[in-house]
Amino acid sequence: MSLHFTLPDTRWTEQERLACLQRYEILDAPREQDFDDIVQIAAESCDTPIALVSLVGSDRLWFVAETGIGSRSLPLDGAICPHGLMVQDLLVMRDAGQDPRFRNNPLVKWNGARFYAGAPLITPDGFPLGTICVMDTKPRDITPAQGRTLKALARQVMTRLELRRVLRTEKARERAADRTRTPLQRVLDTGPAAFFEWDVSTARIRGDRKLAEFHGLDPSVMASGVLLADVFGTIHPEDRAAVKASLTRAADTASDFGVQFRLMDQDGREHWVLARGRCCSRDGNRPLRYSGVVIDISPMEKAEVALRRSQAQQQTVIKELAHRTKNTLAIVQALANQTMRSASSLEEAKRSLNAWLPALAHAVDALIQTNWTGAEMQAVVRGILPLCDPDRKGRITFSGPDLRIGSQATLALTLALHELATNAMKYGALSTAEGQVELAWQLSGAGQERRLHLIWKERGGPPVAVPLHRGFGSRLIKDNLEAATRGSVDLAYPVDGFSLSLDAPLENAGFGNNLPPR
Repeated sequence: MSLHFTLPDTRWTEQERLACLQRYEILDAPREQDFDDIVQIAAESCDTPIALVSLVGSDRLWFVAETGIGSRSLPLDGAICPHGLMVQDLLVMRDAGQDPRFRNNPLVKWNGARFYAGAPLITPDGFPLGTICVMDTKPRDITPAQGRTLKALARQVMTRLELRRVLRTEKARERAADRTRTPLQRVLDTGPAAFFEWDVSTARIRGDRKLAEFHGLDPSVMASGVLLADVFGTIHPEDRAAVKASLTRAADTASDFGVQFRLMDQDGREHWVLARGRCCSRDGNRPLRYSGVVIDISPMEKAEVALRRSQAQQQTVIKELAHRTKNTLAIVQALANQTMRSASSLEEAKRSLNAWLPALAHAVDALIQTNWTGAEMQAVVRGILPLCDPDRKGRITFSGPDLRIGSQATLALTLALHELATNAMKYGALSTAEGQVELAWQLSGAGQERRLHLIWKERGGPPVAVPLHRGFGSRLIKDNLEAATRGSVDLAYPVDGFSLSLDAPLENAGFGNNLPPR
């Protein structure tokens, strides 16, 4: 079990926190697709069967969204999520089943949950409402990238909750306005918003101080009335046509109107507003006067833009993960097919696959550490050393400059070195007590002419003979390495020891990041 958290500066009481949670009016609410999408992203990004957006109420956990448990609430007894309220970063438990505090947790007790990782949902004014968390049925840990994703999703949950609260508050204000008697009361009840009256016949607008502030006009002039054309002068040029069309349509049909548009202040900054007007006086079917409100909705608009951008980024990450996973599975499939065709028995095929898969896993681990941008050459070589020299007797030496190689070259070189090491231990230099292997690489040329030269040389083993036919291992080493590096591979069989040489261009071969200076 591992707990990773930072002690917060708690300046709230539980009563204050519950009051804040109540203001969001989310407990017992129906499921919403936006939150369901977020938990699905969390489960896929962290590779877990369970993901929750959990709010901590006074007597229960309420799941705004969940995948993997099929329930919307659980009792607080033995719950893990309340402990997430006391952290400001991530709460990670490698094996919750080993902690007596969570022995009665239904997910631990009945669903076999072990691993837990959660990020707190914190309001703009600092109240923790719950967590977004993932759970697994086996002890494990969380990668830094998965931790960052979980915290980013926590911020998106709070953005959506804030937007939901603001919209519900606005709708409640509108309903309250509809129940009032006079146009002025209808506007004032909406809270901090500007109000206006539009005289259709004179094309003049009269408003309060806030409306004057919105349009950058003198409050006394606005109070007595200004021409509609003067008001239009502060509307963003791209939005004027839409606003004019909305007002014209309302005036032609004596109907209410609502329109969103941007206002430009004297410094050229944009402010999104929502204007709503109601026809309060008419002559037959001809409207005479409108009254209404203008509300600054810039925070909501920014939240929507940020949410859309974040969702787009999350989709990109998911697609990229799917692409890389498919590539890795394609390599596994090719290795399995070749092994099954070349193996003399199922037992031999099983042994070959059991040897290949750890080498491939090592290569993938090295790539994950650099977000699949490549791996350090020395890290790749060190990963193969235990196969070449399991007793650490120094029978293999390697030398070469620091060099980062690309993702395809990393996979190809790892598989090639694994095959070389396996052959050396079975038939080559490492099959005898005196045998040794030297692995060296160096760079030559300059600019686009730079090249990598790599040599694997065996000495002190049994006499070497040229093989009678080209087997799967030789094809894997030569063809795969040449395709990944766009270079040339030479396999030599002198009697004193097998050798391999690779000559590849740094350009277009997946090599070349962090090269040492010439």
